[in-house]
Amino acid sequence: MSTISGGRKGRKIGRNKAKCERYRLSHRREKNKIRKILKHLKKHPNNTAALRRIEELKRII
Repeated sequence: MSTISGGRKGRKIGRNKAKCERYRLSHRREKNKIRKILKHLKKHPNNTAALRRIEELKRII
């Protein structure tokens, strides 16, 4: 069993607190993820899971 506690992962934490706060408040991670999925869809246009994920991310923004 792992000793790492559960919780939120994959978030921006760094030395510059103000910059990290702006990153979080502008939903930059979600916008980047949408761009990455759109790039994926160019090669895999029939991927319905990717389309659903884009809709979920757009609701967050």
